[in-house]
Amino acid sequence: TMSRFGFGIGYGTLSYKIVPAANPEPIRVGLTNFDFKGRWFPFAGSFFLGGSVGREILYATTHRTFTIPDVPVLGSVSTAATMTVDYSRWNFIPHFGWFGTFKVGLTLGFEVGAEIPFGGKVDVNIQVDDENLQALVDAVKETDTYKDSIQSAEDSINQYGNLVIPYVTLFRIGWMF
Repeated sequence: TMSRFGFGIGYGTLSYKIVPAANPEPIRVGLTNFDFKGRWFPFAGSFFLGGSVGREILYATTHRTFTIPDVPVLGSVSTAATMTVDYSRWNFIPHFGWFGTFKVGLTLGFEVGAEIPFGGKVDVNIQVDDENLQALVDAVKETDTYKDSIQSAEDSINQYGNLVIPYVTLFRIGWMF
C-alpha cells in the first residue's frame, strides 16, 4: 500500500563572504544542494529503508587585480578579473532510519547511511574586466602550462570529492499536514 512509501524533495543553500587579512578583496564561498528522497517502511511503522539522489555544487568566487609583466607591445598591464571555481557532483545516498509522526503532526527522526558521489566536475573560469585583454587570457588558457595546472587542480579536488563519506542525521524534526 502507499502508506508504506514516502517521498520527498530537499533543497539547501549557504553563502558566506570571507575577507582574508592578506588581501582586502572578499572571497564568496557557497554550497547549494538538492535531492529527491524515497523511503520504504517495510513493517508499516516508523523504521524505514531509503535512498536519495541529489546534486551538490560548491563554489568560490573573488575579484582581484592582476599585473601581467612584459606583455608584447603593451609592456606591463594591470587588469581586474573575476575568478570562479565550481565543483559539482551527483550523489546517491542509501540509508535507513526511524521517522515517527505524532497525532498533532510533529515528526521526529534520525538517518544513517553513506554518501556515494559520482559525476564530479570542476570548472575554473577567469573573466577580465577589460574586454581588450580577454583575448590574452583566452590565449593563456590554450597553453599546455595552463591546461596542466587546471588538470592538477581537478585531480586534487576529485581525489577528495569522490570519497564515500558517512551520512548521518542525528535529529530530524518536521511537521506533517
